[in-house]
Amino acid sequence: MIYEFITRDAYEGIPGEGAYLNGRKIHVRPLNERLIALDLYTRGRGSGILTKIKRTRLLGAVAVELAYLAKGSIDGVVDIRNYVRPTDIAASYNMQV
Repeated sequence: MIYEFITRDAYEGIPGEGAYLNGRKIHVRPLNERLIALDLYTRGRGSGILTKIKRTRLLGAVAVELAYLAKGSIDGVVDIRNYVRPTDIAASYNMQV
């Protein structure tokens, strides 16, 4: 479970059932190759990709960004820092769709 205090949104992942936002089932969005939205974390490695990106945005919390992926607000989260903590991934583990 992830709770966003500012928006008061609660994300839940239920094994075998999927992901929910405030009690409503959520899904990743269909891929539109012309409008891909990725959140990218880098510490210099792979920074060349930034020259091909229109704009960037980072929430600063990988767990929340994975919840946004589950609800279809973004298309992917990429972290090439070698820094992702198990707790960041654990929060989204049951949000598989």
